[in-house]
This record gives sequence, structure tokens and C-alpha cells, in this order.
Amino acid sequence: MIERTAPATGYTTGPTRFARWSFGVVVCMTIVMAWFVVLPLWDAGSVAETEATRLARRIAARERLEGELAVRNDACAILERERGSTLRRIPQDPSQAQLMRAMSEPVNGVDLISQTIAAGKSVLAAREGPKSWRAVPVTVAMKSTFETCMRVLRRAEQSDRLVRTLELDLRRNDGDALGVLDVSIVVDAVWNDPALEKLAEPNGGSR
Repeated sequence: MIERTAPATGYTTGPTRFARWSFGVVVCMTIVMAWFVVLPLWDAGSVAETEATRLARRIAARERLEGELAVRNDACAILERERGSTLRRIPQDPSQAQLMRAMSEPVNGVDLISQTIAAGKSVLAAREGPKSWRAVPVTVAMKSTFETCMRVLRRAEQSDRLVRTLELDLRRNDGDALGVLDVSIVVDAVWNDPALEKLAEPNGGSR
């Protein structure tokens, strides 16, 4: 039996001490680089992400405030228009015929069964204020649907002159058709009579 062995060369097959030392140095440098380079970048990224989140919240809050401001501006514009529409003119004559025509509706036997409109005598418009301000009451009695009643009332209130609603009475009679009401509307049309100012008494004026 013949046994052969490799000749001795003076080298070992495992990693040398220098290679192990070099590997350790590389690992240490990697750790140091991660500690001094990667971690600050990670922290900077976290700070940037936090700042971006804060800015996003501020932008969302600003957009919400801008939306609320736009809604308030629209509401203010609507109020301005409504305020302008309530500033009615006060004519120099009663002109109740124009108001009566505005409140008149065609009788069709469905939405409006009957309608009667009558104007009363001119009276003092207010206990306090110019004595020349007078008011003519206009009474509308009709059998109609609720929608027709509101349409008549709305047409009176949308007049370009000062009209005040004094009374609105709605009643339901069992003998009437479904949806038909007995309606009574009383409004007055304010007008100015300068001639009465000289005749008005100090304690209340003439009626």
C-alpha cells in the first residue's frame, strides 16, 4: 500500500490573519459610515417627512378656511341682495290697484276655486314716524291650494314698493276637495302723502 501526501508549501488553505483583519476593518468602516452618514440621512428624511406632513396639514387647513371664506362671502352676497330687495320705495300715491292686480290669480277650478280682493281705507302707517306715511290694507280671500296661496303672497312681498303682511289665515273645510284651503291674506301698501303732514296733529296725526 502506497500513501502519498502533498508537498509542504508553507501556506494554509483557510483565511489568513491579514484577510480576517481586513474584513474586520471593512465591517467597522461600514458601521461607522452607517452611523455617521446613513443615520443622519435617515434622521433628515424623517424630519423632512414630518415637515411635509405638517405642511400638508397646514395646506389642508388653509384650503378649508378658504372654502369657508368663500361660503361666507356667498352668504354675505345673498344677504346684501336680500337687504337691497327689502329697501322698497314708498310712492306718493296709494296705487293699491297695481298691488291688487299683482295678487290676482286666474280661477281655474283646480288650484284656485275662487278669489276676492278688496282694498280698505287709508290709515296711519305707524304710530311713530312721519305722519304723512299712510297704509292701504288689501284683503285677499280665496279657496286655493297651499302652493297658490304662497305664490300670491310671494308676489305681493316681491313688489318694488313697501308692502307689509299683516295676516295669513289658512283653514281646511271638510266639504272642500283634497288640498283646497280657505285662505285669508291681509297686506297693506305704504305710501307717502306730504299734504297730510301739515294737517297731522302733534299727538298722533289724522286718520
